[in-house]
Amino acid sequence: KGAAELYRQVGEDAEAYESALVAQGYCYYADAARKYEKNPKDATVQRETKEQLRMAEEALTRFLARTQDPSKAPAQPEQQKARGALTQVANQQLAYIYMHEAVGKTKEALAFLDKVARDIPPEDERIAKIWATQIQARLGLNQVDEAIKILEMMFEKFPDVPAIARACKSVAIKIDTVTGEMIKAKGDPAKINENLRKVSRYYAKWLNLAPALNMRITMADVLSVAETLYMIAKQINGLNENQISFLDLKGRALTERQFFLDAAFVHALLTE
Repeated sequence: KGAAELYRQVGEDAEAYESALVAQGYCYYADAARKYEKNPKDATVQRETKEQLRMAEEALTRFLARTQDPSKAPAQPEQQKARGALTQVANQQLAYIYMHEAVGKTKEALAFLDKVARDIPPEDERIAKIWATQIQARLGLNQVDEAIKILEMMFEKFPDVPAIARACKSVAIKIDTVTGEMIKAKGDPAKINENLRKVSRYYAKWLNLAPALNMRITMADVLSVAETLYMIAKQINGLNENQISFLDLKGRALTERQFFLDAAFVHALLTE
């Protein structure tokens, strides 16, 4: 918050004015989100959060309005490039503000992101972050199938960017929860298996990329995913709970080896 208030003091005639607007929006959001996460039911925290998110939105929309004003267009190529990077951050941050629980404008966030996405070529890596933010919005609205469609586009276009690792974790957790409820309710076995395949793929992708991207992974995360992937591998290969060793197969070949390979990869992370 202190940083945001300092950025707020940067004058419009300053060279760093646009950077300060975006940084101000980011800092107000970060401070508000942390406060809210600790005490979401506290009335004072709720008021402060809404006010800081309002100020964050104000700063970011002011910056985005400047980008549409021809008289304020940067002349130098490096300045144009810097503004492009700032615009990407501002768009994504504004979507996070709309999606915050204290604001509750997830539908508006999706409409905003759709508009932003139209201006970015599909082969441009910047679109990956927009897609990842769209996934969070879709999950917030319980639109799981739509989130999966976007994630599959990321697998096709940008399989190794940081944004896909985070998106994989979020989608896998959501599908895992939904499928657990389907299993308890004795739902459609074909749909359950289809979901389990996705859960395995997405969890494995997340943990495969996360170490190289220096993403935080807790021991609890790995333990939970390791157990989940092992159970998925058994179910998809038609093994019952009493079959605990490959010797129990008595020579029968596994039809879906990849799911055990994914489980083994995550268990190897534990041993390391």
